[in-house]
Amino acid sequence: DSTIFNKRLAITTESYAENIDTLMMDKQFAKLKKQVDFLESKGVNVIFFEMPVHPKLIELKRSNYIRERVKHEFPNASVIQLPKNCEIYHTSDGLHLTGDEPNVYTSYFKKEAIAIVTGLHKRTTDASTTTKPN
Repeated sequence: DSTIFNKRLAITTESYAENIDTLMMDKQFAKLKKQVDFLESKGVNVIFFEMPVHPKLIELKRSNYIRERVKHEFPNASVIQLPKNCEIYHTSDGLHLTGDEPNVYTSYFKKEAIAIVTGLHKRTTDASTTTKPN
């Protein structure tokens, strides 16, 4: 029902537009950094990825903050960017894919991940141009 979806999307949009709790994010990213460092020390190739979301959410504070923070904290990381066609993905609330959408994204993800691990995909971050987000 579109009324329910619009209410859920409004809640998600409001949440994504709120100011970022940087202290909480610092703690979360410190934990993530430890986990990534551990995995990489074991030879694991960690790939960050951004799931498709409703187009209204892509440039809101939370999305931008997390995207920039990952670039800052993991400047040499492999990153699978959002698909260019995010508007085709249907969600229940702006975030959670519905129906066959997870399968559609999985196909995109597999293609991008294979390109990364086989060296056909350039790293998308440049350590010389990244700064810690505010």
